[in-house]
Parts: sequence; structure tokens; C-alpha cells
Amino acid sequence: MKGQWSVVCFYPADFTFVCPTELEDLQNQYAELQGLGVEVFSVLTDTHFTHKAWHDH
Repeated sequence: MKGQWSVVCFYPADFTFVCPTELEDLQNQYAELQGLGVEVFSVLTDTHFTHKAWHDH
């Protein structure tokens, strides 16, 4: 939204140990960010092929 701050967090993969820790840290700050009027977005860079491989495995 115009006139509002946003945080966009890109993360590389759903199925590794790295992403949950990054997202958890962001979640721990979410209420404070919302209180400041900040909207938070997370963007996964996995492809649908990764999700299909996980599902099939």
C-alpha cells in the first residue's frame, strides 16, 4: 500500500533447516512490526518441481 512500510523476506527452500529459522525469527517480530504499521510478506523461491519431488518422496 502506498505510504506504508513493507518487509519482503525471500527464502530459498521449504524443505531445509535454513528457512524455518529465518521465518521463525521474522514471526517473533511480527506483532511488533504490525504495531508499527509494517506489512510482512514472505516469498518462497522453490519451484513446483521441488514440491512435487517432496510429495512423491
